[in-house]
Amino acid sequence: MKRIAAVMLGLAMMMCIVRADDPVMVTKAAYEMDMAHFGFGPDTVLAAKPYLAPDLYRALTKKAHQPVAKGDAPDIEGDVLFDAQDVPDQYEVGHASISGNKAEVPVSLRYGKEKRRYLVRLVQINGAWEITDVDYGKDGKLSDLLK
Repeated sequence: MKRIAAVMLGLAMMMCIVRADDPVMVTKAAYEMDMAHFGFGPDTVLAAKPYLAPDLYRALTKKAHQPVAKGDAPDIEGDVLFDAQDVPDQYEVGHASISGNKAEVPVSLRYGKEKRRYLVRLVQINGAWEITDVDYGKDGKLSDLLK
């Protein structure tokens, strides 16, 4: 039993390494994780940590722990990767555009007849691709929500 657990742990670690080597795989993994942990709060930020650059993780953690006065709404009420309060009907991760240690990966989303296109921005840190921001197009950027 211990041997099986060790093999499973090794396989899981290899999957994380493979995903970190490719900005598309990191983006796909982040969105898959986000579907399982949809919303915004300390637990969802922690679940996303493996895919986030340290500065983005710190900023999201700070915002998630920010106190909200009674009767007020929090600054962020929806999911930050999807920029929505509802799960999309469909989403698709596109091909990366890479320039040096920076990459952009398009994500297309569909909510009924409404279509959205985001650009996930990543940077390569010590060989691993990590998300630094999400550009929501006309709706701004994730980094704007954290100011």
